[in-house]
Amino acid sequence: MEIGVGDRFLFVLLISAFAYKILNFPQFIFFFIAIVAAWIIFQYHQKKHWHRLGVPGPNVNIFFGNTIKQIRLGSIDVDRENFSKYGNSFGSFLFDRREFCTKDAEMIRQIFIKEFSHFQNRFDFIPGRKEDAPKSLTRNMINMLRDDDWKRVRNRVTPAFTTGKLKKLIPILCECTERLCKVFEDEYASKKKEILLKDLYGRFLLDVIGRCGFSLDLNTYEEENVFLEQSRLVFNFGRKAQRIRTMLCVFFPLTAKLIENFTGKSLAFAVDEQFFKEMMGELYEKRRADPAAKEKYSDIFQLLMNAVEEDDEEIVAENSAISAEDAQIIHSELRSDGKQQKQGKHLTKIELFAQGFIILVAG
Repeated sequence: MEIGVGDRFLFVLLISAFAYKILNFPQFIFFFIAIVAAWIIFQYHQKKHWHRLGVPGPNVNIFFGNTIKQIRLGSIDVDRENFSKYGNSFGSFLFDRREFCTKDAEMIRQIFIKEFSHFQNRFDFIPGRKEDAPKSLTRNMINMLRDDDWKRVRNRVTPAFTTGKLKKLIPILCECTERLCKVFEDEYASKKKEILLKDLYGRFLLDVIGRCGFSLDLNTYEEENVFLEQSRLVFNFGRKAQRIRTMLCVFFPLTAKLIENFTGKSLAFAVDEQFFKEMMGELYEKRRADPAAKEKYSDIFQLLMNAVEEDDEEIVAENSAISAEDAQIIHSELRSDGKQQKQGKHLTKIELFAQGFIILVAG
């Protein structure tokens, strides 16, 4: 159970409020000073983690870590400054979360290849785990899964993204690009109108995702629809309001988790997951009922369905015809001894939908 600095602050306030009710004023003042001092000492000790390990790094605020500077200047500029000051590796904090940053090629190779089985879990901003909300799309996305769940899903969906299969999307991409060029010519060049590039390329992006991801013609250049509205909520991740929601989840992870458990709504995203579940559910049932779906559709959702539903024998037969680079990553998982082992377990429907949802999140 992850507890953030904001959660600890709320705990201190609650304990202090309770103490105020049962203690006289001098006792309460003494108690309040003691508990605040204990909290500050704990925060100070926690922020000395990298110093105790001998890892260089910037000065750390005991409450906010190095987060304020990252928000103000941007993480890229801050990391560049720290690398120039501390060398190839340094330690910092995102609020209470420890971050080890390195550009040491040998260390990166050690982590991502030789010792990958010990570093498979990814950093996430959303509090809680799949077990907390098993029907949540965001909690079942592959970048949010951990340990054996991550291995199983990764091994099952990887065959959907071989170079040969992704090349099937090129004709669809070309059609989307031709449609964009036609809009440029008909709506702007011929009428000599000013081009709102952000809006236009946003519509182009949704057109590409709709057609490459789900074979849906969203008519993004001409009309609004529910899919467009909900998709824009996904793309608002970089907006100020969404950044605030994300920071609150990192600052108050336990509180955010409790709010979601009681309300059923995620503090991290303003997205209506039910809409996307129903949309992909209808698509899934329609294609399951169509015997020719595998040949008829070449979008990413269909590639995921094919990869999930294939038997292990079909996968082995297909893998014999693919490139060496693709064969190296398909249905194999690195153990701590560097050898490979097979994984062939199927995905649940919600896990399949969650990987389809990534198409929207990743853009």
